[in-house]
Amino acid sequence: MLRRMAAALLMVVAPAGAGAAEAEVLAEYWARSGTVAPPYAWSVTAVIREDGSVRVTRCKGYDTEGPNCLTSNGHATADMLQAIRAAVAAQGLVQSPAREATAYPIGGGSSGATVHVGGKPVVLPPFPAEADVPRVQAVMAAIAAAIPGIPGG
Repeated sequence: MLRRMAAALLMVVAPAGAGAAEAEVLAEYWARSGTVAPPYAWSVTAVIREDGSVRVTRCKGYDTEGPNCLTSNGHATADMLQAIRAAVAAQGLVQSPAREATAYPIGGGSSGATVHVGGKPVVLPPFPAEADVPRVQAVMAAIAAAIPGIPGG
């Protein structure tokens, strides 16, 4: 699933470019392939801003910049931004942050995010405690829907 989401991010159509002062960050999303041979490794980061601008960077191998990385821009609607805020509120993640699991899986990819609500970062860990998995997944789904090229986004 992570591989399909990352591949879909490449479909964002607008090239990256310089612009005026940037709006505050609402959410920062990331996904990684996990530990694999460099030709098969990938990573994706997306920044969603309060003005709806979305910047997605997809890298091949273990690079984080340079020719193996492609950055593009897109836009999330006001409804999508509100859905992220509403998901955080509905899951009570400001008052009761998601806890990390005490044991982590071996191998495989991962994804996580941070949502900024009222000036406070709400961390969505890649491996939440079992009781927090549904809470984290609900917010991650709202974030994915706001990223152009992600199914539902």
